[in-house]
Amino acid sequence: MKTIENPLKSNKRLVLTIAIVACAIALFVGIPTADAEESTATTPEMVNRSVVNPYLASSLYAITHFDSSQSDSTPYGPPRGNFTVDPMTQPTVYGGPINIITLASTNKSYMWAVGSDRVSYVNVTDNNWTAVAKYEALTDASNNSFPAVPDENFSTFGESSAVGMNTSSMNSSLKSLFGENYADRFGNGLYSVVDNENVLYTNYGDNLYAFALSDPNNPSAGIKKLYMLEDVVTAIQGDDHPPYARLFGLSMTYDGYLIITFSNGVAVINRDLNTTSTSFYKLGRGEYVSNSVAVDENNGIYLASDSVMHKLVWDGTNLSDNEADGAWSSPYNNSEQPPMIKVGNGTGSTPTLMGFSDDEDKLVVITDGAKQMNLVAFWRNEIPEGSERIAGQIPVTCNFTTLPEWIQTEQSVVVSGYGAFVVNNIPENVSSDLIGQNKILQVSLMGPAYDTAYGAERFQWNTSTNEWSSVWARSDVSSTSMVPIYSQSGNMALINGYRLPDGWKVLGLDWDTGEIVHQTIFGDANFGNGAYALLEYLENDDLIFNSFAGPIRINYNTSNLSSGAVSIDNNTTNMSSGADASGSWELISENPVGDVIEIKGTGFVGDAAKVAATFEKDVMVQDGEYEYLLEDVIIPSGFDNSFTVQATGADDLNVRAKIILWLTKSAKAQNGTATVSQKGVPPGTYKIRIDGKASGSNVKIKITAVQEVEVDSEGNLNYEYNTKSIPAGNFKVKVGGIEKQIEF
Repeated sequence: MKTIENPLKSNKRLVLTIAIVACAIALFVGIPTADAEESTATTPEMVNRSVVNPYLASSLYAITHFDSSQSDSTPYGPPRGNFTVDPMTQPTVYGGPINIITLASTNKSYMWAVGSDRVSYVNVTDNNWTAVAKYEALTDASNNSFPAVPDENFSTFGESSAVGMNTSSMNSSLKSLFGENYADRFGNGLYSVVDNENVLYTNYGDNLYAFALSDPNNPSAGIKKLYMLEDVVTAIQGDDHPPYARLFGLSMTYDGYLIITFSNGVAVINRDLNTTSTSFYKLGRGEYVSNSVAVDENNGIYLASDSVMHKLVWDGTNLSDNEADGAWSSPYNNSEQPPMIKVGNGTGSTPTLMGFSDDEDKLVVITDGAKQMNLVAFWRNEIPEGSERIAGQIPVTCNFTTLPEWIQTEQSVVVSGYGAFVVNNIPENVSSDLIGQNKILQVSLMGPAYDTAYGAERFQWNTSTNEWSSVWARSDVSSTSMVPIYSQSGNMALINGYRLPDGWKVLGLDWDTGEIVHQTIFGDANFGNGAYALLEYLENDDLIFNSFAGPIRINYNTSNLSSGAVSIDNNTTNMSSGADASGSWELISENPVGDVIEIKGTGFVGDAAKVAATFEKDVMVQDGEYEYLLEDVIIPSGFDNSFTVQATGADDLNVRAKIILWLTKSAKAQNGTATVSQKGVPPGTYKIRIDGKASGSNVKIKITAVQEVEVDSEGNLNYEYNTKSIPAGNFKVKVGGIEKQIEF
């Protein structure tokens, strides 16, 4: 894989704004990258030391959340650096909407893609990503109440954008593409498992399915229903089950039985779905489960309701809650139903196991249901003397200066060793438009059309003191609804979210420092929305991005990806030391027009600080065209320059730059806005012209640009910029975490 090195950090002088404005321009010059380096080969067992379940198809990706311990940790991952991807040009296996995971099969040449509508068998050999067979499972389960959705509809949705939309327009779009009852597609195929005979178990409608290949020697011959348990709730619980009972999760015992998690209990059944073998455990009155389970090598089953954490024990015949068998239960904190994204008022996490083999502490971890959630660890087995079942808990703050009403997640805790990583999924300001709407509608709009969620935090468990500590936290990174993961090869936590100016992206955060070390930038297209799904990486470090409209395969070595050094805010906080990463700064000159002015800053953490500026200009349209010209724009010799130009009210946008010859980058408008972006802008003095066609009377041009500047060993920065080419007006300038308005 290629690793992208940062350019030499030699910047002491910054021409802001239109340096800002004009970062644009160098987009037209090629950007060199470093030589390729091979990533170190790693096996799944090296990432998570849990015992491999011999009844799963593979030690990795044969079950939702990757393995029996539900670690969400993989040995594979992306290279460091920035990569801009046009998802429309990447191979896609359509399905959904919502595609939680693409599962391993017993044949490394193929994988099972599981969407909320269908299952597909995918050829992955030699960079292939092609469905050789599919089964319209939801259509089958609903007796055609949910007709099969054409691939073209998924493609149309993936290529479009939610920018500029609202609940009404998006609801109409979803209905036109996926049917009037599209909201009820949510919840199908959420938790799945593939066994060592290459049988895929998952749920559609009220039914539990076991799918297999019609001819294992000829996968293109099709997929068949090997077994089906119709109306699985009634089949296992009887006619007197509560009306709210439904299937939520699936897993596998270490002696080869299928585990079924219901909203009101858990069952164990033979893999041929013969109900005479069933053992069902019913939870207490008022408890509700909305996730799956973790399983240890001794068949301890860890199940979290909305108020109680349970360990049940499977003895080969029955489920036991008897303490003599090692079972236990422990209440934990909950509150109320969050306004969006999350399901239920308790934990949003499937339990995750931490500590294996001869490790000192063996724990199971979740986030609780408090409005400002806690990371909670329970002792899995015996409670050490002087302790309680809850081994330790710590508030999640995500480095917010003022805590918002909600810090909550619908995602499991990512675990690697004794490290844990969590994200916040609730926006600080939730529009009343979104409250009470269905989950598919909410998750399709959050970010591009309505405020997104921010916040992530990394923790470490101390086996000597038996307590959590915060390693780092960030309030400036977005994770909307996709399940975060850990990559060992990259030593990074990976999340998916929406943030201007880049739109949808995958961010890689260094596991030890929280620094942003990877970006895969998708732009505004819905293909970049990994709604409720998991990120995955293959053995060659290709990304499997389980998008809203179907899993996409992305190879970071292909020529149709542009790459560069990482260039985004790295405003992390080491919570242990209480350092202030945002710093402070002031403008020295009182009258910047025509002057070389100076900015001084103190209290910055790290060796660089990010400077970002935004400038807006209204441009008149004449004869259906608009134009905005800038002369002698200086881009200084810095590092990690980037820019975005947006033209609202335009039909299209051209950003043209000239040092010797004119070079142009163009974009068509989507939902009334055209956008051109570029990373890694080389230095120089440019003439810039922004133009295009428009149907209205004016176009609003918005230019956002960022550049890093050096911070000395004492946390100070001191640099100058020349305002010669800057037009009069107001600019918003952000240095570190502090934004100010400057009038030129």
